[in-house]
Formats: sequence, C-alpha cells, structure tokens
Amino acid sequence: MKKIAPYLLLSTLVCQSLSVGLLVNAVDASTQTDSELAQPNSNEEKDQIVDIVPEEESQDIIENVPAGDAQTQTPEEEPEQKPEEKPEQKPEEKPEQKPEEKPEEKPEEKPEQKPEEKPEQKPEQKPEQNPEQKPEQKPVVSYPAQSESAYFGDASQITSNKENSPIHFSVTKTTQEFINEIGESARKIGQEYDLYASVMIAQAILESGSGQSSLSAYPNYNLFGIKGEYKGESASFYTLEDNGSGQLYGIQAKFRKYPSTKESLEDYAELMKSGLASNENFYKGVSKKEAKSYKEATAFLTGKYATDTRYDEKLNSLIETYDLTYFDQAVKKGKRVTKDNKQVDTYEIMNPESKKKAIFTLPLDEKYIISSPFGQRGSEHHDGIDLAIAANTPVLASGDGVVVGTGFDPSAGNYVIIKHLNDLYTNYFHLNSISVSLGEKVTSGNIVGLVGSTGNSTGSHLHFGISTDMWKHYLNPTSYFDF
Repeated sequence: MKKIAPYLLLSTLVCQSLSVGLLVNAVDASTQTDSELAQPNSNEEKDQIVDIVPEEESQDIIENVPAGDAQTQTPEEEPEQKPEEKPEQKPEEKPEQKPEEKPEEKPEEKPEQKPEEKPEQKPEQKPEQNPEQKPEQKPVVSYPAQSESAYFGDASQITSNKENSPIHFSVTKTTQEFINEIGESARKIGQEYDLYASVMIAQAILESGSGQSSLSAYPNYNLFGIKGEYKGESASFYTLEDNGSGQLYGIQAKFRKYPSTKESLEDYAELMKSGLASNENFYKGVSKKEAKSYKEATAFLTGKYATDTRYDEKLNSLIETYDLTYFDQAVKKGKRVTKDNKQVDTYEIMNPESKKKAIFTLPLDEKYIISSPFGQRGSEHHDGIDLAIAANTPVLASGDGVVVGTGFDPSAGNYVIIKHLNDLYTNYFHLNSISVSLGEKVTSGNIVGLVGSTGNSTGSHLHFGISTDMWKHYLNPTSYFDF
C-alpha cells in the first residue's frame, strides 16, 4: 500500500492538471469565438465590410470628410466614431450601391474592425468611385438653391470635392450656353457696380444649377436665390434652410421674380452695393475697390453669402475652367472712319466658346428705334433685336467675314447670314432685297441688303441677331453693342 499510494497520488495530479488545461483551453476558445467570428477570415470578407458604405455617406464624404482621414486616423480613434455613424444607416441605404448580399453583412457586429481595414481599402476605392457616381447622386436642382443652405446646384460637374482635395469642374454644354447667355450682361453690370463679373457668373452657375433650376428658368429668372419680391412680383417654392448647426429642413418661401436674367443680375449687384437693411456694408468686401482680385472676393463671400466652407474654391474652379476673368475687363471700343467719312463706334467681341476676338460695328448708321428687345416675348423667345427704321435703308455688314446664308424664310423673310473671323454669326432678317451672294467675302460696313418687312413682320425694321451657330444658340446683341 505504501508503494501504490505515490502512484495513485501522481496519477491524480496528472488528471487534475489535464482537466485544468482542458478547462483553460475551453475558456480561451469561448473568449475568442466572438472576435474570430466577427473578424474577416479572408480578403473577400474584408472587402465586404469595407465596401458597405451608404449612398448618402458616400456623398457626404465628398463635402465633409478630409481626404487623409482614412490614412491618418488610428485604430483607437475610429471605434468611437464609427459605431455611431455606420451601423444605423447601412441596412437601409446600401441596396443601390452594392450587390444584394452586402447590406445585411455584419452592420452591427463589427464596427471595431473597420479601423484596421479602412486605411488599406478606402484610399484605393473612393477616388475611383466618386467621379463616376457623382452625376447620378446629385442631379441639377429643380428647386431653389439657396445661399443660406449652401445647396450646390451644379454638382454634376464636380470631379473631386473631398475636403483638402482640389475641386475640379468639367466643361459642359449646358453651363457654357448659360455663360453665353448672361456673360456680357454680367460684364456691363460688373463695370457699373465695380464688381467682378467672373464672380457674379460663377455664383449664378452654382446657385441656379447653370440656369436649370425652376427658380432660375422662365418665368422667374431668379439666378441667385434671393427671397422676397421684385417690383411686387414673387414666386413660391419649397426650399431648404440651415438651422444653424448644419441640419437642413424644408419650408415654403417667396422668391423674387424677374422679367429676365438681366434684372436678376442687376438686383444682385444692387444687393452687393447696398448690403442688408441691418448692415449696409455687409457685402462691401466683394467690390473691386476692396478685393484686389477675384479670389479675395470669393473668399469674402464664403461664410457671408453661403455657409459652404469651400464656396470660394468652387467659385474659383469655375472661373478658371470657363476662363471667366475675360468678363472682368471692359469691352474695348474704338472709332473707325467709313468710306463716307463717317465716324462709327467699333467693339471688340469675343466668341464665348472659341475665345476668338474680332472687331464689329453696328449694322445701321442711321437713326432707329428699338421696337422689340431680345428675350422672351409672350410664349416665344425673340432671338434678336428689332430696329425700326424706314424701308430701303442700307443694312451694313457688322464685321469682316463670309456670307454663309441667303434666301427667303417664311418667318425671317429675305435674310443674310455672315460668319465672322471669330466664328460668330450675324443675322439680318426681313430685308426688302439682298445685295450679296452666298460665299462672298465682306468687310465691315459693306451693304448686304435693304431694310424691309418681308416674312413674319408687322412693319419696316431690321431684325439683327448674333449667334454661336447658324440658326441657333443666339446671344443678346445688346450685351455686345451700345444700341
């Protein structure tokens, strides 16, 4: 018995140690199971977690998240931020952005794991996705874009808008045509009010969605989202307001209604000059006298005209992309003596699309009356300016060029169209007779026909038009010439 007892004691100790070991392993296994199950076991699972980003958050990244966040944040910092932002939004918003199985994958289980994955995954994925997805996510606005809420109405043109990342715009036909429409008016108004026309035009692009929002289109023509009434006229729209802490809410509001874009530009300029009722110097810093460059002017507007902290960067990018600084310069005028020893005014005009310049003169050197201006006329748009004058008065070529169109049209009557050295076209309608032939080269001041009342006309006059294309894309002649 004395010999057996030690062996029994030893075996007992061995069994106990084995039991303890098994128990420890079991405890370890139980404590590791949750994290191991939640932690991705393959690159594919890691991709699934990283890619689950709601559509709205992917948009917010463009305006609110610094470009370096995914790389600079430490794992200790992110777990505190992500559980509040991600888990509640993923299940509802993911279906449009990811495959069907993604939205249900671990939105609540593993916010802790993202800090390890984002630094590797996001920098590679987001720069490629945002430029392609942005046009679908933020279309041109169809309701008022207000400066108070800094709603960006031209988002379809942004190629990059991450915080601390450069903002770039791509040239679009819609925006270029909008610039063609308001550019010269903005130039004249800018000269009159000592403002940068380039800034004015860029603001109009942002606030009106390049003239495509309902508020900025016919019959309202409110390009800047200015509230209230204009000469007793207003339009009611549902719009977004900022509650002061970055949260938006909707209200129905009255906005000023203008006869044309020209009055909208003038009213905006008056606002910059006169300021607010409570502070007449509120916008003083935007003038050329105070701001020595357009960039100083856009910086001044940021936080005053719009709450968007990158408002100036967007304006600057638009100005550079579309070469809007051209409109900050006064129109170059001169004098020229005709063959009849008459002095006539000359105007240097730039084609807003090709950027080419050429010298032009008025098409009449006799006294006339403007009987119908350019713009909306009832239910139709008048594509030129009507100059009432006696029949058979000589009509002069406005600039050097080539005759590219002659003939008769039921509406235009007898017409002549000239293509000029800067690729602009001038149009001469309702002529009694035509004095040039197709393909003929003409110089400024040459007679191209005689005033008449042919076609759709109610009296003797010259319909004079200027356009970037033949029979379309007309510009306002009064923006280029002093009639």
